[in-house]
Amino acid sequence: MRRVRFWVTLGLVLTVRLGLAEDTSAPKVVAGCRRPLPLVGGKRIVSEFGIVEFRVPRMARVEKGADVDYVQYVVRYGDSQQKQRLRFMFGAMVVGGSPVSGADSTVRWKGRAWTCGKLSDGGDSRGVGADGRRWRHISFPFGFAEYRGVGEQAARYFDRILDTLCCGACAVCSK
Repeated sequence: MRRVRFWVTLGLVLTVRLGLAEDTSAPKVVAGCRRPLPLVGGKRIVSEFGIVEFRVPRMARVEKGADVDYVQYVVRYGDSQQKQRLRFMFGAMVVGGSPVSGADSTVRWKGRAWTCGKLSDGGDSRGVGADGRRWRHISFPFGFAEYRGVGEQAARYFDRILDTLCCGACAVCSK
């Protein structure tokens, strides 16, 4: 088994043993965010402390929920009965979590670390089940983004959103 690192709220790195086929190359360096032109860009979803940002198409239906210690955004694909959704969770007490929790045992996983520079910021894990359903989980400090058990078309739609991951203007980060 390989080790994958996830950021823990208090700034410690927790090593979680998972059954992932991790890419052992250097972490992917994610580019800084550029502000889109007003008519070109979609909606921005910005993480806690502005560490990372994602772009969601202008026409996407984004639902926002919050409590005292977290904020959650949900992007749906298809009708509400299909329950295909992309979830973003941010908060001071939110940990990146494990991509394999809640997945069935037939899912084949691949993972890769990513960084905004000097920091080891998170992981990007993808999985495919025996039935073709797809999983993806991106962890970052104080949050994560994920979809679970969705069809191939929904996965392509959600991947286009998740692939917009960029490093934000984090005021509390020391890079």
